[in-house]
Amino acid sequence: MLFEPFVESAKFAAAYRNHHWQHVRKTQLATEIELSEGVAPYPNKSDHILDRLEVDEIAT
Repeated sequence: MLFEPFVESAKFAAAYRNHHWQHVRKTQLATEIELSEGVAPYPNKSDHILDRLEVDEIAT
């Protein structure tokens, strides 16, 4: 094996994504994130479980 697989929890990955979106990337746009509520393991396909960016809400 050339490299050992990189495995990280989904909770950490989501927190890092939100941190990057709010603090790391350089933008003049708003960086507020609307966190999804009531998310549980094994959601239904129709459940809205993604965090939404305020900027995306304005654009759509």
